[in-house]
Amino acid sequence: MTMAFDNQTLFNQAVDAMRGGDVKRGKALLDQVVATNPRDINAWLNLALAEQTLGDPVAELRAIDNVLKLEPRTLVALLLKGNYFERLGQTRNAAQTYTNALQVAPPFDEVPNDLKPMIRRAVEVTRGVAQEREAFIRAHVASAYNQHSGPELRRFDEALDVVVGRKAIYRQNPLLLFWPGLPALQFYPREQFPWLDAIEAATDDIKGELVEVLKQDRDMVPYINYDDSLPLDQWRELNRSPDWSAYHLIKDGKRVHEHCDLCPKTVQAVGLAPSPSIHNQSPVAMFSILKPGITIPPHTGATNARLVCHLPLIIPDDCSFRVGNETRQWVPGKAWVFDDTIEHEAWNNSGKTRVILIFDIWNPYLNEAERELIPILIKGMFDFMGEDAAARAAFN
Repeated sequence: MTMAFDNQTLFNQAVDAMRGGDVKRGKALLDQVVATNPRDINAWLNLALAEQTLGDPVAELRAIDNVLKLEPRTLVALLLKGNYFERLGQTRNAAQTYTNALQVAPPFDEVPNDLKPMIRRAVEVTRGVAQEREAFIRAHVASAYNQHSGPELRRFDEALDVVVGRKAIYRQNPLLLFWPGLPALQFYPREQFPWLDAIEAATDDIKGELVEVLKQDRDMVPYINYDDSLPLDQWRELNRSPDWSAYHLIKDGKRVHEHCDLCPKTVQAVGLAPSPSIHNQSPVAMFSILKPGITIPPHTGATNARLVCHLPLIIPDDCSFRVGNETRQWVPGKAWVFDDTIEHEAWNNSGKTRVILIFDIWNPYLNEAERELIPILIKGMFDFMGEDAAARAAFN
């Protein structure tokens, strides 16, 4: 107890001395503290500041590194080390260290006021070096890159955007079932789905049936419908809301006969796709209706064993859809296929309602045995859970 008390007294005296301008005395006192207790992070941090003021960069770095050996994610130590490299003119080393600091920093409004200038400087340096790095790498590959063109560069472009920090990496995150070995493609290449041409050719007929459904203005149900006792998270504002609604043609593998009778051409078109058949789960087909000014928050679907198709029908301006790091604009009559287990979101920033036809299909990379076994596996999962309503809702 006496030693702990003495160390705290020495530390307090050191801080007072430094605040009073006697940095040498403060350093001498801090040397005594760390000699007795080499795990005192606050003493090492203040010693680093003292060494910086006294102009001894070697001792300064040693003190900072002693902190990082004890706790590698100490924000103040990382900021001090970035500043150390910056003062030596080692801007790229500074940027790397500042990047580490920013990764552990709290939101800016929670940063202590005395650290905010250092955080701002860390952001400024990292951005500057990132721009320099991007320009260097793009120039480095330009000669070889310019010898190619077209779709064969798509994956290279995305990889380069990730390397230079313009895009993030998104992975499959299914809510129910992950099927290994399937590619993590955000939007699937259209040529894998030759039957899309026939569905697109039916767009006018499908839209005509949709218009009649909208005129009747009935049987629209909220797209999100969870029990209030569940953790709603990002769905709180849209739960049981008409702002995002659905007109189901096929729901959880079962036809809504009255709706199908009203939309026979839509049902016929959807029937051209290789729909999954999973007990009480799939296929699904619906009109998805998003009102003006509404955003569907980022979320993921149930399993990468199935993919989701969109056929845009009524698309005002300023409506977009993001899957992973790729954002696209819907074009009426132009369908696409995506993996909904990769984070995706949508927004309608227009003043009009947006409507698309949504249906699901088997992932084309599954073999026949897998298509037979997956429904049995999923049925077993739900049978064990007693067909829990919340779990079923998560599937779609």
